[in-house]
Amino acid sequence: MMSPWGLVDCIQAGDIRGVSFVGTASHGGLRISKALAEKELPTKALAEAIFYNNYYFFEEDCAWAIPCFFSQMIANSIQGLFTKPVSSIADDIMGMYFLELKDMMN
Repeated sequence: MMSPWGLVDCIQAGDIRGVSFVGTASHGGLRISKALAEKELPTKALAEAIFYNNYYFFEEDCAWAIPCFFSQMIANSIQGLFTKPVSSIADDIMGMYFLELKDMMN
């Protein structure tokens, strides 16, 4: 399977269909199916993703926090991959790197 960053060498599925973390030899991120992303996320959040092969990809460094900030369902689905509460981490990242998007919720 390919991702925007190259050949996927690992996949960690979330607890709901259509959500997973993917990794390549050099990078990775959160992959969300088109249908789920367009149902759960505002258009401005989708604009921060890379749309590839019918999935929205949010890079692993910071952008993964965007869908987790806007959708509690998505955040809950990947909680098992983290040791701290995903929503709290996402909120912190949004405040540091995506303040304009975060302010949409206020």
